[in-house]
Amino acid sequence: MSLSADTTTLLFLDFEASSLSQNSWPIEIGCSRLINGQTVTRSSLIRPDPTWDLDDWNPAAQKVHGIALNDLHVTVPRQLST
Repeated sequence: MSLSADTTTLLFLDFEASSLSQNSWPIEIGCSRLINGQTVTRSSLIRPDPTWDLDDWNPAAQKVHGIALNDLHVTVPRQLST
C-alpha cells in the first residue's frame, strides 16, 4: 500500500488540559490548517462543564500553558457550526 500526502488538506489539532492526571479535562483547542501553502490558525478556550471536577486544576499545568482557571469561566460561548 502506498500513502501520499496532500498538503492542501493537512489539519493539526492541539489541546491544552487542566492537568496531567487521568481526570484532567480540556481547556483549549487549537487548530492549524494549510490552505494553499498558508498556515491558518485558530484557538478557543473551553468553558468547564458543571459536572467536571475543578479540583483537578493544577497550578503547575497553568504555568506551562499560561491559561488561568478564571479565564475559562468568563470565556464567551461559541455556536458550533455543522
